[in-house]
Amino acid sequence: MSQLPTEILELIIDCIDDDRGSLLSCSITGRAWRARSLAHLFRILQVTQEPNSLDRWWSATPVAFIRVTVDEFARLLNEFVHLVRFIVHLQVGDWMEEGRHDAAYSAFLADLLLPAGHTVERLSLFGRFILPSVRLRCNFSKLTFLRTSCSQYSDIGSFSACISALPALSHVDIGGNDFSSSRASTAASNVPTYLSPPAFSAPCGFKIAMDTDSPALPEILHWIELAAPHMASVSITGSIPSYADPWKQFTHTAPLGALLQDPASRMLHRICELDLSFEVVMLSGRRMSDSDHHRKTPDAGPTAHRRTKNGASSSSSKFLLLSATQTPAERNAALKATKILEVDVLQSVTNCCDAVHDIAMLATAHKVYNYHEEPLAQLAYDLHVLGQWAQAALLAARAHRATSAPSTQPPERLPEAPLAPLPSTTP
Repeated sequence: MSQLPTEILELIIDCIDDDRGSLLSCSITGRAWRARSLAHLFRILQVTQEPNSLDRWWSATPVAFIRVTVDEFARLLNEFVHLVRFIVHLQVGDWMEEGRHDAAYSAFLADLLLPAGHTVERLSLFGRFILPSVRLRCNFSKLTFLRTSCSQYSDIGSFSACISALPALSHVDIGGNDFSSSRASTAASNVPTYLSPPAFSAPCGFKIAMDTDSPALPEILHWIELAAPHMASVSITGSIPSYADPWKQFTHTAPLGALLQDPASRMLHRICELDLSFEVVMLSGRRMSDSDHHRKTPDAGPTAHRRTKNGASSSSSKFLLLSATQTPAERNAALKATKILEVDVLQSVTNCCDAVHDIAMLATAHKVYNYHEEPLAQLAYDLHVLGQWAQAALLAARAHRATSAPSTQPPERLPEAPLAPLPSTTP
């Protein structure tokens, strides 16, 4: 084995990057094995205050990683600084700790000073702690990926400063963030006008997850609007809260509704997906995939080909807001006019079935209040209609299969089937 080229040995070690025990053994086998083994062992390092964590298995494919406390990381910096230089992905905090150690993590980030020549490219932050922009700029000037969950900012200015301190970012993923001085009003006029957009070295993919009624959301959206020319794509995920008239609340007073109703918004030219609860509203012709996070060129913009509601291709510069700008009556009329089950419709049915199944599993554990009566009545009616249609569709499909000769060739496209007409009345 000692005669094998170093390149072959490294390829062998690469095949066991998810086996922490084997990597530890390889690291003490010999000099030729040591560097590659340590690179895999310390590629992902999580700084936390509790010994056990499931977060790694939720956020990435299984790989070997090191988990240390704040004090143990300080010892690494003092006594084993060469190991710190192997870190590619640094995680601070753990979503399962539920804020029990936020003060310790805030102090850790404020005092952190990574050694020169470090290779940290990805930073994930979990917890409600303060992010110091000065330390971010000092330690992570070459950072390409930033993920924050429930981070605390004093205001939109501090948030903007933190993002702007990382000019090499190619992907930003923020969720549940908050401002300690968020304004009571969500009017766009209350958003400060002194903000400046970040100067990313390349177009950046931006993903945001927030409730549509969050006091911080108007300021975040205003900042994204300023930064839109510097972004390759924007993906927004949120949930619409329950109101007496949720559609009016969303389309007329919520910040997302105001955004969608503004055709001059620069952000609309960058949004590739808007996901609200169980419903996905496509604003362009494709979904955001993992490969989009590393795009070298900006999104094709408003002149790109887009799919219309009947599946045709379109090069129109008008964005297709398939449901966000429609009233319930308009949406129902459009759906009733649909006669063919296409791929997008089938996917919508699958998502609906998953949602109904989840509700059925959880229903007995939740109380029902008066304001649930109307949506529950609509749900019961829709389930009744859908059940009748599903039974008829299954019988037709099985009868067709029983009377048709088996085919040896796979179909060129998914089969299309006419929809059964829907009843004309609603409860």
